Amino acid sequence: MKKLFCPQCGSRLEVRELEGRERLACPACNNVLYENPLPVASVLVPGPDRSILLIKRNHEPFMGRWCMPVGFAEIGEDIEQAALRELREEAGIDGRIRQLLDASSYVSPLYGDVLIVTFEAEKAGGIEQAGDDADEARYFPLDGLPPIPFPPQTRAIAAYLRLHEEEWTIRKSMEGFLASTRSGELFSEGMASDLLLDMLALDPEPAVAGWVQDVTSHSSTLGYHGWDRHELQERARYVLSRFASWLKGALPADSLRAHYVELGARRAAEGFALHEVLSSFLLLKKHIWAVFVERGYRGKLLDTYRVLELDKRVAYFFDHVLYSVTLGFESKRLRPEVDDAV
Repeated sequence: MKKLFCPQCGSRLEVRELEGRERLACPACNNVLYENPLPVASVLVPGPDRSILLIKRNHEPFMGRWCMPVGFAEIGEDIEQAALRELREEAGIDGRIRQLLDASSYVSPLYGDVLIVTFEAEKAGGIEQAGDDADEARYFPLDGLPPIPFPPQTRAIAAYLRLHEEEWTIRKSMEGFLASTRSGELFSEGMASDLLLDMLALDPEPAVAGWVQDVTSHSSTLGYHGWDRHELQERARYVLSRFASWLKGALPADSLRAHYVELGARRAAEGFALHEVLSSFLLLKKHIWAVFVERGYRGKLLDTYRVLELDKRVAYFFDHVLYSVTLGFESKRLRPEVDDAV
């Protein structure tokens, strides 16, 4: 509602051009009415399994609609205190502020210009139940939210998703990795570090070239020095083409051991020393790791986790490979009558 009279002297107000915009001012006492948006506190409380707490409004505006706890800050009240008070009054729980999510202007159909400040808070006590300004209070999954009537709250939810995306990705991947190691399985899928495996599958050539250079010149792999480089490149490409598939569980788990037991027996039949064969795999591991670090690390938390997670997966993979190669090599050495065509 437009103000007509000066709150200081009661004279009728007039419109003046002041500071680049039209403002109400008093011609008698020169008081200028600076009208500001009303401060509103809003709070997002996470629940279990990626859900957030909403209340069903029992008054206008938007009566009967779902939103996060929200209300006006009072005189002398810190905006964070206002958010926690609204949480307690509308949803029945106490909270602790974690961080600011959003501060946005909004024109309310009932109150006019408001500034809605939304915080993320964690539950600190109490039981979720509707208060005086709400009919219901319950958690909704983030992928199944009802339409939120306040655009600033929608922006705050989007900010919350962005802020926690890496955390959720890391947590899900870590749980998958721990579950696979506890069960004794080498293979898993849907892990954060799969992105790096896909990068290697798309362009294995840097790892191939580095390995061929090393294996044909390193003192620990003398048996490979005279080998044709093209043949070595093809062998490395084959290993790398299967590497990601094994780690992601796209190939049968028992095929890994069988393949490398057979390879160990073949290398023994070809006259290699065991230490040369094992060293060749360790050199390949080195170049795989170098590619991952170069391509996968950009300084973000998720990048760091991907690289570290893959380091563990690669180490686990090569432990199995070296054991299987050794098993095949020793079986051939102890039983030379085994078919040399293996």
